[in-house]
Amino acid sequence: ASSDRSARVIDAETGEEITSIAHSQSVFSVAFSPDSSILATGAQDNRVHLWDTETWEETAVLSGHRGRVFALDFSADGARLASASRDRTIRIWDVAAGENLVTMQANAGVVDVTFSPDDTQVASVGEDNTAALWSVETGEQLGLARKAQGDALRVQPRAVAFMPSGEAFASVGDDLLVRFWSLDENAEIDAADAAIEPAMTSDADMAEATPEATAEPMEDTDADMAEATPEATAEAGD
Repeated sequence: ASSDRSARVIDAETGEEITSIAHSQSVFSVAFSPDSSILATGAQDNRVHLWDTETWEETAVLSGHRGRVFALDFSADGARLASASRDRTIRIWDVAAGENLVTMQANAGVVDVTFSPDDTQVASVGEDNTAALWSVETGEQLGLARKAQGDALRVQPRAVAFMPSGEAFASVGDDLLVRFWSLDENAEIDAADAAIEPAMTSDADMAEATPEATAEPMEDTDADMAEATPEATAEAGD
């Protein structure tokens, strides 16, 4: 993914470029389906693009977001795709049908999203310095991650990932900490005791990270918003 309006596929063993896929605007996110048959890309055009990895032809365009698509994640069975956007929503798509199954409404732009191992939930992190858990079936927010003292995170989290067991998920942010969040029976999310410092940080990294640091959200242009439609649709690739 790149601001040069392309998604480049690299051979992991040789480091050689396999192909470069041109887009009309900057590309912010990429994800392969579990069987590697589909590449999904999310772009500044507010759309999700699906590509056949045998031919590298575009097979579908998923429209509905009203802001740039920051993150993508396939379900474990490859049947569904989660997309996170600057428009404050997470959308769950039926990959085969190209249909928007459910939309989750957050309070700020969503910068990352991931499915739980059993595909029943997704976790997200957003520009309002929160991490959240959602039901894939209903779109309901099941819990909001808070620090032990009840405050929202003081810096913006950037990425989120579930443990393989599904018992907890982790978030990492501008404070250079990895935080673990455990899920209790009431579906609330509580901070685990551990906050792990990174193994190595440079002086420049430490100078940039302060307890009060916040990240300014990127603004979408009028053109970005105009290209998106309120209704989610799937367009066949050319």
